[in-house]
Amino acid sequence: MTESQRPDEPAREAETADVEPAETTDDTAETGAAETTAAPATGKPRRGGRAAAVLAVLALLLALAAAGGVAGLAWLGQQRADELDDRMATVEQSLETTVQDDLMPRLRQLESSLEDTTGSVSSQSDDIAELQQGLDDTRVQMGELIERIEGGTRRWKLLEIESLLAAANERLLLHRDAAGARRALELASRHIGNLGDPRLFDIREQVVDEIAALNALPDPDIEGMALTLSSLVEQVPDLVLKSEVPQNYEAEGPGPDALIDAPGWQHFVDSLGTALEGMFTIRRSDEPHQPLMPPDEAYFLHQNLTLKLQSARLALLQRQGEVYRQNLDSARKWLQTYFDTDAAGVAGALEQLNGISKAGIDWQAPDISASLVAMRAFLREQAQKRLSGNPDPNASGNNGNE
Repeated sequence: MTESQRPDEPAREAETADVEPAETTDDTAETGAAETTAAPATGKPRRGGRAAAVLAVLALLLALAAAGGVAGLAWLGQQRADELDDRMATVEQSLETTVQDDLMPRLRQLESSLEDTTGSVSSQSDDIAELQQGLDDTRVQMGELIERIEGGTRRWKLLEIESLLAAANERLLLHRDAAGARRALELASRHIGNLGDPRLFDIREQVVDEIAALNALPDPDIEGMALTLSSLVEQVPDLVLKSEVPQNYEAEGPGPDALIDAPGWQHFVDSLGTALEGMFTIRRSDEPHQPLMPPDEAYFLHQNLTLKLQSARLALLQRQGEVYRQNLDSARKWLQTYFDTDAAGVAGALEQLNGISKAGIDWQAPDISASLVAMRAFLREQAQKRLSGNPDPNASGNNGNE
């Protein structure tokens, strides 16, 4: 048994050797194949050569399959790209068709409707202009008809309106009386409305604008401020001065009997000292020095203050703001310098001056001459028409009666 099995052991070893190269690399397989061929031939072929061949075939098949897969993927990609190009071309063609068939006709219709609308607007503008012209002509005809019916009475009313507008300009420019100018313009506007002449509508509109410009001006109580200054003028004689000088001033000194009893030299010294004491007076005071005035000069202090207050009142009535403020400032300084500010009358006067000095009376007069210029132009136009004989004979007869 043992001997019979020995010849088979090399075969088993060969099988073991044949199995191991299958797990190695191709070089090892080739080396094993070479060794096998070099070994003594047996009755059966080696399994290692078959495994290598099978592996090579498998590798070749895998390479061919990979190459085929890549080629297939490339072909599929190309097919999809071609399909996308076809779809894009179809979409572009459909868009062009849609634009040509649907959008372009609509655009042409919109352009046509826009041109029609523009023409309609232009036609309506022309119609509006014609209506405005017709309205102006109607207003002129109505005014001429009213003038022919009323005759000279209407012209007198127009002249009255013209005089009111002139008075308004005079009150504002010469007297700076904005309130008086406003009242004159309001009367003129009322008279124009009472006439009912459509040709005067534009003039009345200008009058209304000028009234609004006057209303925008500052409106201080000029009358009340003037009355306050008049009251202060009446109070000036009762105001107390800071220094009151006695009418008869006598210096105190030694009596004449004391000088007679003194010796000669002492009598001379005492006489000189008495004379000097009568000429000079030394006083100590922490307050600012005020000049002493004789009693008769107090009258001039009061008169000077009165003149300053009256000048301020006159500048107030004439709307001269700078002169008004200068006189008020001078009056305040005069009171503070020469009058007793602790006295009730002086303190009250200063308070009243401070109150009325804050009112603003400076303003720039607006231009209210446009309505007057327009009214005078209208009157000249009407006079030229009457001279040219445009009005009817009835109107000329009325002119003759005037």
